[in-house]
Amino acid sequence: MRKQNRRMSSRGARFAMLGVLGIALVTPWSASAVGGASACRNTAMRPTGWVAAPALDVTRICAATIRLDSADPMLRYDSGVVQLHPKIYLVLLGSQWRTPAGNPDREPSYLAKFYSGLAGPLDAWSTTLSQYCQGAPDGAATCGPETSHIVHPTTSPLRGAYFDVATPAHHQPGSSDIIDAATAAASHFGNTTDASNVDAQYIVMTPSGHSPEGFGPGGWCAQHAWTQTKYGNLSLTILPYIPDAGPACGARLVGPDESLDGVSIYASLEYAESVTDPIPVGGWIDGAFLEIGDKCDSRLAANTTLATGLFAVHALWSNNDGPDGGCVTNYQSPTRQH
Repeated sequence: MRKQNRRMSSRGARFAMLGVLGIALVTPWSASAVGGASACRNTAMRPTGWVAAPALDVTRICAATIRLDSADPMLRYDSGVVQLHPKIYLVLLGSQWRTPAGNPDREPSYLAKFYSGLAGPLDAWSTTLSQYCQGAPDGAATCGPETSHIVHPTTSPLRGAYFDVATPAHHQPGSSDIIDAATAAASHFGNTTDASNVDAQYIVMTPSGHSPEGFGPGGWCAQHAWTQTKYGNLSLTILPYIPDAGPACGARLVGPDESLDGVSIYASLEYAESVTDPIPVGGWIDGAFLEIGDKCDSRLAANTTLATGLFAVHALWSNNDGPDGGCVTNYQSPTRQH
């Protein structure tokens, strides 16, 4: 999750920054209240609480199984899964998408072009993800030969779009709306087992004027989460209509005439965090429980050229950018990145 250029100090607030659906508070629940150890993809992980936010309590947190040093800047592996072969599904929630008022900026087509470009040799942004892996020793900051690395796609990771437009979206869609839409999309695309959803991420988009509570100036811009369904664990991103928030969510942050900058900035942030930590916090996190994008200020966003066009992207943390790591928007190799 990314609130506008912020850092929080309390441990509870840090959990709210994990990229899950926490906006304000972490409300502790008992393990039985959150579904027991089976709620976490890795059975060694244990659920510790429900990230509570008004109308958006769709996800559970799994406790870190490694002891982390808050002064350590590196992302470290926490024994869970990553998305080795990412698959993206757009989910348009609400019949308002059919109207000009619901989509004044043609956001879905812009986003489809962006996601379609995250592949091949022209994409030097998401290649940063390929240094991270699954199967490393707990607490590792690098990946050895025994691990499985995240694979940079050779073709578009965008697999399709699902239009959940039979009824209008609520003025402030809640957790049940978001979960129902993602679950319907999983069914539509035939992803009806946990195995078929390991690499899938569902981007639930809400139309203009119909955003979940807390979105916009002073709040949050986009969030990624996970939830249990009859089709297994689903990794999902909540992407409200970003242009509604204007400069507070990235409009014209990189280009003075680019009102859609924020769309690709926050879509890129949540994509990368979903790939490296699809079931928070079991993938790659640092000592402050920050993920690959949360470690980098939104103001470090930069343009990148993809096969489908020029897009603004969020900076990502690279463990191998020098001895102490750093934020990059271009990754050619461990020795050629910036």
